[in-house]
Amino acid sequence: MNIDLIYFLIDEYLKQTFHQEDKQSLMSDSEIIFAYVISFNFFSGNYCKTLCFLKQTNLMKYVLSKSRFSRRIKSLEWKIQEIFTFFSQNFKDTKEKEFCIDTFPLSICKLVRMRRCKLVKGREYLGYNSSKEEYYYGFKVHLIASRQGGVIEFDLSPAHLSDLTGFKLLNFDLPDNSEIFADKIYCTYTEEDLLMESSGIKLSSIRKRNSKKTDNTYMINHYKSRKRKIIENIISKIQGLFPKKIHCTNLHGLFIKIFGFILAYNFSIFSL
Repeated sequence: MNIDLIYFLIDEYLKQTFHQEDKQSLMSDSEIIFAYVISFNFFSGNYCKTLCFLKQTNLMKYVLSKSRFSRRIKSLEWKIQEIFTFFSQNFKDTKEKEFCIDTFPLSICKLVRMRRCKLVKGREYLGYNSSKEEYYYGFKVHLIASRQGGVIEFDLSPAHLSDLTGFKLLNFDLPDNSEIFADKIYCTYTEEDLLMESSGIKLSSIRKRNSKKTDNTYMINHYKSRKRKIIENIISKIQGLFPKKIHCTNLHGLFIKIFGFILAYNFSIFSL
């Protein structure tokens, strides 16, 4: 990925939205957000390594300390969310109104240390990863992505909650007459009908064997399975950006880091 392009996109967005910033700041807001994005793209979200890289390569005239950089990120959180929304809108404004939905596990500590975990407490954070056939302690990340590869929206829920419960956390801010391809875990007639009536969105989940719907055939289920394959690739790429352990001291910090990984992934797709 071209890091010059990342900076250009961020700086151009702030200019086009008439963003006002403190002129006395040693690092501009464009530089702060740029450092935030490349931190998750190249340094697994490690701010110290990112700032050292910027200082050693002389990419910026002045580099803040980690603590001041973290405070600036917190103050610019609303602007970073705007940039994510901008990407989401671009991924939605396509001729193909096809999207996918899925979840992936987010472990915050080893299972043997769950009782000593200070970030969260309770058995509702104990979940089961069916693909690896193992339990983990943490969260589920629910996300909707376009079939072009961009993440549209996401949310976190305790790992013990079912995928259908987390399904209700999402906003489904999608164009009319959109179609969402999903795994058989999302096969629920009630949610399908509600989504169609309220938003005009068709939920096309792979049917279970006992489903009596007319579209429960091998060919249609195979077609849906092929359509949703892209989201498995997206999740794999996002998880590939993760370090062995995501370091954070509170839940808000965890959300900012997960947000950073997903935003960094969207930048990589947008700049292709």
